[in-house]
Amino acid sequence: MPEEIETARLVLSGQILELVDAVAINSTTIRLEWQLHISNTEEYVEGLYVRYRNLSAIDTQSYSMLTIPMNPSETYVITGLEKFTRYEFFLTPYFKTVEGQPTSSKVVQTLEDFPTGAPMNVQTGMVNLTAGLVNWLPPPENTLNGVLLGYKVQLRASNSSKVLAQITLNGPTTFVVLHRLTTGMTYTVRVVAYNRVGAGPFSKPAYLIMDPAHVIAPPKAHNSLSDIEGYRQQGLLHETWFMVLMIVILLSVLTGGCVAGVLFFRNRAKVSKEMLSASITGNTSIDPSRRPMMVSRRDGLWIDRGRRSIDTDKDSGLSEAKLLESSQNTANYADVSTDYAEVDPRSITSFYNSRKVRCFYIKTLTDSIVVSRMVHFCFYSLPTIHRRTQQLF
Repeated sequence: MPEEIETARLVLSGQILELVDAVAINSTTIRLEWQLHISNTEEYVEGLYVRYRNLSAIDTQSYSMLTIPMNPSETYVITGLEKFTRYEFFLTPYFKTVEGQPTSSKVVQTLEDFPTGAPMNVQTGMVNLTAGLVNWLPPPENTLNGVLLGYKVQLRASNSSKVLAQITLNGPTTFVVLHRLTTGMTYTVRVVAYNRVGAGPFSKPAYLIMDPAHVIAPPKAHNSLSDIEGYRQQGLLHETWFMVLMIVILLSVLTGGCVAGVLFFRNRAKVSKEMLSASITGNTSIDPSRRPMMVSRRDGLWIDRGRRSIDTDKDSGLSEAKLLESSQNTANYADVSTDYAEVDPRSITSFYNSRKVRCFYIKTLTDSIVVSRMVHFCFYSLPTIHRRTQQLF
């Protein structure tokens, strides 16, 4: 007997066993395949130890062990494993109390399966009078049993088993807005997660009440009809009539502002026009005898020598004197008596246009020096009388 143990220890000390493959059959089953490299000494291999561990577990250093008898088919099926989970396997030959060299390890993942967990904490709320919001939390990770592809949201009337709508969402989105709902209706909403294999169980139904007087903000879950009243809040801003009223008020304010602006600028233009007219009228109403003018040679008035000489007085000869320079000292002639002389307008050369005018000339005398000062008044045939005064010497 001791010699047999020593022989077995000597045989098992070499690398006589090889783990060829580990294949996932389904979501809970793995098939192991191996090969022995000895033939004449197989009596020294009584069986195999199968050690494996869950690589997704918290304690990844803890191994589970199975003892399997020597099988001529050199295969073994392990069942009861977790779904969609990665495992590491290796084999060890043994003979009575002697263990041989372990094989290299193989890592394999079980296949996907239907999710076993439902979405959690489903909440509903109104967005407006015809739309509702539904959101939820994903199922626990260990209940997905595969890669999560998305969710399906099922909508029913609360008093009927007929499915009104079923919306499929791809990806990890955990909310959806339901449109075209009926105001005043009560709906039940259920959510289910799905992977490549299929969909899992539905969540508990949540109630969505389309109350026309209230909007739930933020959305709250309705697990029972008695809990709904506690979650309602006023939603005046979402009412259609309120939005229309705000738009009308805004348009009224904008229209009023535009009208006020037009009236302001029109009134400003009218005031400016009246001020300009008053300024022109005030300038033309000043007495020319109190506003002596300094006239240069270029702007002077010259009398045509060919005019008729009738009806002239003794001092009319002085009117043919040359025009004095603009530096002539001016004095106040208001108190000096004046003589009048009429001049034929057809014999006058002036800068005025061809409109009809009536012209008069006034001759005044200073206190010490006799000066022939001819003041030219021209009255135009216009509604407003304009005057121009020139000094002639």
